[in-house]
Amino acid sequence: MKSTESSGRAYSPTDPRFKRYTNSGVTGICYHDGGIPPLRLSAFIIDNPDLFRGMSILDFGVGSGVNNIALCRAGYPVAGLDREPLFLDMARRVQALNHTTYELHQGSTDELEGLDFDVLTVNQLFYNQERLGDVLDLLDRLPAGKVALLSSDPSWPNDYKGFVKLRKLLGSEATHWSPYIMQVIT
Repeated sequence: MKSTESSGRAYSPTDPRFKRYTNSGVTGICYHDGGIPPLRLSAFIIDNPDLFRGMSILDFGVGSGVNNIALCRAGYPVAGLDREPLFLDMARRVQALNHTTYELHQGSTDELEGLDFDVLTVNQLFYNQERLGDVLDLLDRLPAGKVALLSSDPSWPNDYKGFVKLRKLLGSEATHWSPYIMQVIT
């Protein structure tokens, strides 16, 4: 198994910096600087079955994977992609806590071409200029006919500022479902 070192952090269930929580019936793990993520993105997909019925979902920047647990429980085929071994390890542990599994892949935008999916989700990955650049690169590499759903939350101010900046950059290329969710179709 690969190391779980990431940005100077390593996951340990006894480390007080990692907190366990339950949100909308999903048990998750978060690093103290991340907070408890709302399940807005998975709730949007689940609440709009006519838009996403029969579609497979790839979560880019999986984090602890709590949105994916909710989507799996709703019957959606889900896979996760993250470049950070720490988050992949946390996502595996969250899968075990919730008795749910889905595929996890380590990698970045370069690995998109080899993965089969209809909808790409990106949740709270806009918190600095580098991550914002990653998302723009991701949208440029998205194969034709794919859907990208992007989400953020104002309770994470730095992330939400980046999300608002991205909304302005995309302009009419994006459908804005709410102040927190936008869709791009390639």
